[in-house]
Amino acid sequence: TITVLAARPGMGKTPFALNMASRAIRAGMNVVYVSLSQPTRTLAQRMLSVECGIPTVTIQKRELSDVQREQITSVSKARIAEHFVILDNRAGRLSRLKLWAKDLIEEGKLDLLMIDDVSFLRSADGEVIFEEDPNRIMRDLKELADDLQIPILLQVTVAFSCELRGGEMRPWFPDLPGEGAVQEYCDALFFLYRYEYYGFTEDETGRSVLGIADLTVAKSHYGQ
Repeated sequence: TITVLAARPGMGKTPFALNMASRAIRAGMNVVYVSLSQPTRTLAQRMLSVECGIPTVTIQKRELSDVQREQITSVSKARIAEHFVILDNRAGRLSRLKLWAKDLIEEGKLDLLMIDDVSFLRSADGEVIFEEDPNRIMRDLKELADDLQIPILLQVTVAFSCELRGGEMRPWFPDLPGEGAVQEYCDALFFLYRYEYYGFTEDETGRSVLGIADLTVAKSHYGQ
């Protein structure tokens, strides 16, 4: 299956996905995170932050107490090293991704595949980028998910158009890239939105939205 997590930049797609990865790891799953845009080191630091509850900036600056160092070492050995892999595929080729995934499946080290971000994907031969032929890229991803029989979480950056409509500026189907290909080939689609990003402190009912993110289920073939 393919699940899409879509949002504008700055909404927290990566932290949300890493929190999902953390929960999957705690449930005994092996998670592979394919980075098409961020350095592996940065993602590793952000994952440690999620697992240990230590701010990412503290880890990056190495301003750690002895207790925090022991905590990171313990978590790294106990869970991350065994069940979480980050693959740097900034070239974006699907052919390389397929080879990696199949090898990891054979080794019993892949239960959930996460990809960030679909916009950077290229066809297997490297000649076509997502923007040029989104249907081909999404179709190849769907075939990969069906072939491997594993769930894929695909992060998608929505267009700036949602911010031109006014109001709360929530994203929706017309703001997705790919001329309909993303919503056609995915099995579930979620939009992530943070009020604070646009300066809102309350929603339309007067409820405080400070520190709150909304996750909207826009499509689901899961039957619930």
